[in-house]
Amino acid sequence: MKGKFTAVLFIIVFILIAAVVFTFLSSLDKRANGSPAVEPTNEVIAATAQPVTTPFAAPAATQALTPVTPAPTPVPAAPVATLPPVTPAPAAPTPLPTTVPTSVPVITSLSSGSFSSDTGTGLNIVADWTVQSLDQEQVSVTVTVSVLSYTLQTQALPNSVNIGLDGNYVSLDAPAIFYDGGGQVRSALASHTFTVPLSANSSRAMALQVEWQYNGSYGGVDLPVLECGGSINVSR
Repeated sequence: MKGKFTAVLFIIVFILIAAVVFTFLSSLDKRANGSPAVEPTNEVIAATAQPVTTPFAAPAATQALTPVTPAPTPVPAAPVATLPPVTPAPAAPTPLPTTVPTSVPVITSLSSGSFSSDTGTGLNIVADWTVQSLDQEQVSVTVTVSVLSYTLQTQALPNSVNIGLDGNYVSLDAPAIFYDGGGQVRSALASHTFTVPLSANSSRAMALQVEWQYNGSYGGVDLPVLECGGSINVSR
């Protein structure tokens, strides 16, 4: 019996100690939260409990803000200009080779000479001739007629110069001549070139006749026509 009483007593003491400890801890908790400690009382708390107002906790001091440096905005790269493709210039056309004839005719002077008239006055005509080879089968004979005189005045005379070479004839115009000098002078009358067949390694004699239809007088002598000519011998 005594042991049971001791046990019950021990339990009650333990409960009281626990209550005291709980109350103490509760008061510490309220102080930590800013509420005054409530002393335990034996009075009966009224049926209507008063609301407990929890004081407003002051906000913590605003921390100094560290300025944030904005990240630099990347500068867009300059657009790369895209050049159009370069079209190569067309190559210059290759010139076609010039065909050079295998045989080029070479003009060679074969012979030359002159004939003159003899009127017995200071007025005469001269026929200068030159023979040149054209190819293996032909030659050219050029006849140039001029007049030798001292003082001479004539008008233009159409078809007054006649040249004949081996049966080929031509009539040419003579220009007007006006010379009033003291010395002898040569004045051009006309010129013509004949083409005559003459093979290589051959020869030929050609008769040349030249006349100028003057139809005037000179030094007191009537001279209707001035004539000259002769034979032209050509060898190849």
